[in-house]
Amino acid sequence: MREMKDSGDEWLGHIPETWTTIKLKHCVKLRTEKTGHNTEAVPYIGLEHVSSNTGKLCDSYEEIIDFDGETLDFKSGDVLFGKLRPYLAKAFIAENNGRCSSEFWVMNPIGIYGRFLLYYILSNSFISNIDHSTFGVKMPRAEWEYACNERIPIPPHNEQLQIVNYLDKKCAEIDALIAAKEKANSLLKEQRRSIIYEATTKGLDPDAPMKDSGVEWIGKIPEEWKVTVLKRLGTVSTGATPSKNNSDFWDGTIPWVSSKDLKTDFIDDSEDHITEEAINETGLILQEPNTMIFCVRSGILRHTFPVAVTRKSVTINQDLRAINLSNKVDPVFLMFYLKGINNSIVSLYQKIGATVESIEMEWMAYLPVVLPDLDEQKKITAKLISSCSEIDSLILTNNSTINKLKEYRQSIIYEAVTGKVEI
Repeated sequence: MREMKDSGDEWLGHIPETWTTIKLKHCVKLRTEKTGHNTEAVPYIGLEHVSSNTGKLCDSYEEIIDFDGETLDFKSGDVLFGKLRPYLAKAFIAENNGRCSSEFWVMNPIGIYGRFLLYYILSNSFISNIDHSTFGVKMPRAEWEYACNERIPIPPHNEQLQIVNYLDKKCAEIDALIAAKEKANSLLKEQRRSIIYEATTKGLDPDAPMKDSGVEWIGKIPEEWKVTVLKRLGTVSTGATPSKNNSDFWDGTIPWVSSKDLKTDFIDDSEDHITEEAINETGLILQEPNTMIFCVRSGILRHTFPVAVTRKSVTINQDLRAINLSNKVDPVFLMFYLKGINNSIVSLYQKIGATVESIEMEWMAYLPVVLPDLDEQKKITAKLISSCSEIDSLILTNNSTINKLKEYRQSIIYEAVTGKVEI
């Protein structure tokens, strides 16, 4: 077993006897020159293009050449770290020259292997320490004046290479397992949507006589079903945001639902809560249990139309709508129907020219809705709740495995770059 010594740094703990430590500012050169409009044919990379904790660009990243804005130059081999919200651990090593957001630190490694430095700044030791030093509530940023004095463990050069090769191999194996689970979840979600679409537009009886719905993207529907439009099913209302400056309005017991709460089929609670006084003073409507609510303004509308049904009384903000349905419409059926035609809503009812993705309610009011009678609606919802619960359980199991794999990845990185395990 190797000899260990106290590093003198509480975040590092003990390190191997043959290792040294050095301040970050002494093993990198920080690039600080800012440029204006991109006149060179080099790619631009923003924080949004870097995947958290992985040291990689996002799979969806497409090279951007012509970026009009203030940037920093980086060179091949530089290590970049996102100083905005450092807990997101957005870092990577450049393979080519380019330009990046000024929210990165661009570090040119000196006397340290670049990939070893990358792995260390992705470790819990570095991230936790830097995150504790941030300032700002909504947009916390790390200061270079603090980070540059962070002590970095320095193994002998040949050991740095051994550690990097080990981590490259282990992280690739873990990443492959994570990707497989994420792909499985993607397929399960698509299967879920397909089941919902088939049940809410074709019914449960495969032998039922069919007729043309008159709507191209719906196709044929059971002969006994009718086609109507959303505005004929009930009355739509919206919400509001009580003044954040009035503490008497907040931290009460009444759920105040926003788009971030619409992640499940049913809403039992919300992240934020308001008081009775907020309702009395602002005129917010208390939506009853079994009310369908949906989102009309949020970035998530690029790909998803969030919709859910309440299980208790709630209020909503101005980015949501609630619909008080007639007694001939089951809100859970309508919720499932809208989830089933998600892609059509997202593509057909987006507001043109909006700065934030939004639904055009004047168009949405005429959204075609296919309806069986109430008894059939309830049979379909019961079947879908059962089927979706089984799929959701599989997705949750996969998510649990993904989280454990990510934790394991972080663990082996920390142990390797701090010498807690001998490679």
